[in-house]
Amino acid sequence: MLLALLDETETPPLLALWDQPDALEQAATKLPSLEPHVKELMVFHRAYLKSFQSFNQLVADVEKGSNPEQLQSTILNTAHDWFFDKIHVVEDYYASGDKIIHTIIKRTPFGFVNRVMGLQNIKGTGLDFAYRFLAWDRAHELCTKLSNEDESLFAEALDELMTFRDYGVLSAEFAGSAIEAAKHCANAQKERYQAQLSVIDERFKQVAKGLHEAMSKTAEKRFWLAGIFDFIEGYVDVFDAVYRRVQTNGIYKDLMAQRISRTRAIAELSVLNKRQKGGWLWKELTTFFTRMGTRLERKAKD
Repeated sequence: MLLALLDETETPPLLALWDQPDALEQAATKLPSLEPHVKELMVFHRAYLKSFQSFNQLVADVEKGSNPEQLQSTILNTAHDWFFDKIHVVEDYYASGDKIIHTIIKRTPFGFVNRVMGLQNIKGTGLDFAYRFLAWDRAHELCTKLSNEDESLFAEALDELMTFRDYGVLSAEFAGSAIEAAKHCANAQKERYQAQLSVIDERFKQVAKGLHEAMSKTAEKRFWLAGIFDFIEGYVDVFDAVYRRVQTNGIYKDLMAQRISRTRAIAELSVLNKRQKGGWLWKELTTFFTRMGTRLERKAKD
């Protein structure tokens, strides 16, 4: 984990404190490059240290020849703890695909690689999770074109990025760097291209800001009244299903008539798909009352 954040020359003093978590945390805080990540780093280190210590205790018990029944119980309890420590449950079943990816990133120790081995029940959150990778692929393709020396490919990428807003956790860092670098490349030194880049950059920053705020929020406990409206929703969802179908048909018609882009169509269909998962009635009501409150506040100030 340290090698992912530090130079090899900086790690020996910290490695010497591997079994002293408090002293290690104090020493790590003094390093500028490590200080912002100390809390996360120590969470992982303390968990691994605890597992290592329990393993050593288990080995010691085996070597002592402890009571077989007690030893079996200790082994089962230790294995149980190790197994369930590896399971992380996302409590919010309305979580977005980006939120799932953000959770995976936060649960992955520095310098480690996580591989997605399998998914099931691809609907709602699962579908959005899959869409995030498709959006990343598209964003990566367009942003890579920005560094191409061919002006026609550069102009093509700009035209598509003008309407592209599907940046996510996976693509935000790469896209931000690519857009900033494109401002100073040889192809961009035309007024038209600079104007386009300015709009693209502004829209990207708006999306990135919203993304950061969404990832920073913790899952809020739903108000008890939400359960009542979820119950009511079960009876009125049939009407919303008709609304979703009409909206879906309208999106396909607009796409066929080229009134909207493919990217916009995917985004709109994704919103309708999430609505199908449920919780839309409570969300609509809270949004309505929030807007009404904002309007009343503005009138009071005027």
